[in-house]
Amino acid sequence: MFAVMAYVISHMQPNREREEYVTLNAVVLAATLGEKVETVQEAIRYLCAPDGSTTTPGEEGRRLVEKTPFVYWVVNGKHYREMMDEEDQRAKAAARQERHREKVLAGQVRKGPKRSQGSAKNAGLPLPGETAYVAAVERGEKPVDPGSQGERQVAERKGSWGEVVGVRGNGV
Repeated sequence: MFAVMAYVISHMQPNREREEYVTLNAVVLAATLGEKVETVQEAIRYLCAPDGSTTTPGEEGRRLVEKTPFVYWVVNGKHYREMMDEEDQRAKAAARQERHREKVLAGQVRKGPKRSQGSAKNAGLPLPGETAYVAAVERGEKPVDPGSQGERQVAERKGSWGEVVGVRGNGV
C-alpha cells in the first residue's frame, strides 16, 4: 500500500481545475513495483475506501476517488504538491548555498560588505560626493560628513555646501 501511495504522489498531474489526478493500471503498476497484481489491486481498493479515522475531512477519508477506469482523483493532491514544491525549493537553496561555499573556499568570491547604493553599471566607481570628500580630507580640511543630512541641509541653505566639501556647484 505504501509503495502504491508513493507512486500516486510522484506521478499525479494537475487538471484545469488544479486538482491532481493519476492513472493507475494494476497490471503495469505491479510490474513497476515488483509486486503481485492482486496486492496492487488491494492497495488501490484500500486507498479508495472510506477511512473513519482520517484527519482530513471530505470524501469520507478516501485518499483516491475513481473517476474513470484507471484514472483517479488524488483527494489531498494539492497538499502533496505543495509539500513537494517546498521540498524542491529547499533542495535548490541547499545546492545553491553549497556552490557558493565551494566558491568562497576556492577564493573565487570576494568577501566583504555589500554595497547597497548604486547599480551594476557604477560598480567600483565612487558615489556622488565621495571624490570631493576624500579630496577635502587629503587637503587637511575638516569636511562635513556627506552622510549627515542635517549638517548637509544647513550647509546647503547657507550656500556653503560646495565650499565645505571642496567643490563648486551642485556639491558632486
